[in-house]
Amino acid sequence: MYIDKETLRENMLMVCKRPGLYVGEARLDKMWNYFCGWYHFGREDIYSWSQEVDMHRWLFMTESASIAHAASLNGWSILRRCYGNESHGIKQLEQMLTEIPFSEQSEDCDLKHSVSHRIFNIYAHYHWGADGYPIDEKVKNIIGAVGREYENIITIAARMIPEPYQQLWIYIHYERYFMQVRFLYYTDEKGWTDNTELTHLESYFDNLLILHAYAALIQKESHKNNCVTIHQKDGETTVGVKKVKGYWEDAFKADFDTALYDKNPFCKSYAAWKESVITQ
Repeated sequence: MYIDKETLRENMLMVCKRPGLYVGEARLDKMWNYFCGWYHFGREDIYSWSQEVDMHRWLFMTESASIAHAASLNGWSILRRCYGNESHGIKQLEQMLTEIPFSEQSEDCDLKHSVSHRIFNIYAHYHWGADGYPIDEKVKNIIGAVGREYENIITIAARMIPEPYQQLWIYIHYERYFMQVRFLYYTDEKGWTDNTELTHLESYFDNLLILHAYAALIQKESHKNNCVTIHQKDGETTVGVKKVKGYWEDAFKADFDTALYDKNPFCKSYAAWKESVITQ
């Protein structure tokens, strides 16, 4: 049976609208299993949903959220974690399906070109050294010798900002598998600017990969499962650390489709933090 990309998109949108009808209940993991099984009935030149390259890139660019250390989790669980619960995650998947162009099977669909693998490649380069893990030549050319201190996170974020600024806030929400790294900067001319407003810049994607890789490295070694904020103003830097209390231990004991995921979803947590910064 041949399934073209538009037919696949239309069917996925139908399942997003009424998941219970197709997979029994509104759960992203069951939807992922359904589509992966359905995909294998088609030809190998349609989008490989098991690799999810475009979905992760979409989250990376719109929410600056990624999978830490290229951890391989089942299907689309990052959607549930990022947006708070199953229903919100499915709504976001539906939005993605209307915005993301389906990829042809090319090298860009290969797992080694995915966002999570590129982040891990940079992370591994600094964790084990240049000879300890293979790394793309392109990545070698854009990274510099940076120490494992929070001030270096500021250095990386600052080179992504195209104009002089008066204040810089960086937000890192790090857990066992998922991470979100956002930053805000203030200029007298524009006021507060969020880093996701910089996606039009040519170097934004590569620099964001590096930012996530360094944040993962420092968080893993210094502050596991924490929300960290870094503030730079008038040449001074302050760091705040708030523990994400027992989230994963509780989550693994509960059903995944519960209100537990409303406690600290990435987007919700960042939105509240951002509001506190710009109103202070």
